[in-house]
Amino acid sequence: MKKIWWIIIGAILVCVVLISGFFVRHNYKNRQTTTNQSSSSTNSTSIPTTPTQTPSVPTVPTPNLVANPAPTLVYPISNFSSRATTNLFDTYYPPGGSSSTDRQVCSNATYYSGYHTAVDLETTTAEANQNVPIFAIAAGTVKQVSAVSGYGGLIVVQYNLGGADYTAYYGHIDLFSVKVKSGENVSVGETLASLGTVCSSANGNIRKHLHFGLYKGTSIVVSGYVATKSELANWADPTALLENLGAR
Repeated sequence: MKKIWWIIIGAILVCVVLISGFFVRHNYKNRQTTTNQSSSSTNSTSIPTTPTQTPSVPTVPTPNLVANPAPTLVYPISNFSSRATTNLFDTYYPPGGSSSTDRQVCSNATYYSGYHTAVDLETTTAEANQNVPIFAIAAGTVKQVSAVSGYGGLIVVQYNLGGADYTAYYGHIDLFSVKVKSGENVSVGETLASLGTVCSSANGNIRKHLHFGLYKGTSIVVSGYVATKSELANWADPTALLENLGAR
């Protein structure tokens, strides 16, 4: 009987040992799994890094390039100011005085007297045998192209300048060089003709120059000189008017 009890007790002890070993091994595996997971989690955690920043390139503003607007008013001849030297607007000549200089150049020059209604724009010695072009000072309409005593060739063009109507007179023109005709519209800066040759019928037997006058209004009044100041009031000073209106 005692032997049986010892066998039972031994069996129980063996079972206890086996069960204890099972739990010990199970706990060990759990600890290993937890440790591995923790290690994996630690390894997989990204280490914060400083992001690479691309240096910004400052934006250079594009300049606003504004083209110079096309002129709407120009002078009737190149180098206008330097050519206006002697026979200016409002210059008064007593009888026999207007052509004293011209008689030194052209023996058959005609004498005129009174107040000069225009400005004479002289040429240089070098231009004596050169074509010297004259231009439309603005958009306008040609009203007359003809030979006129004292002028040789004459071109008359009507313009609206600064909101007012003016009739322009281009005197001493070579009619054979004229590029426009009566009734034709012209644009600002368009070449109208060239000056006539000195002491020829083409320029009225006078020195080579441009007679440029501006009559107020649309009437055609061919008159290089007037007798009184009241008559002169119907004419504008070309130099002052063109300068005030910003001619180029």
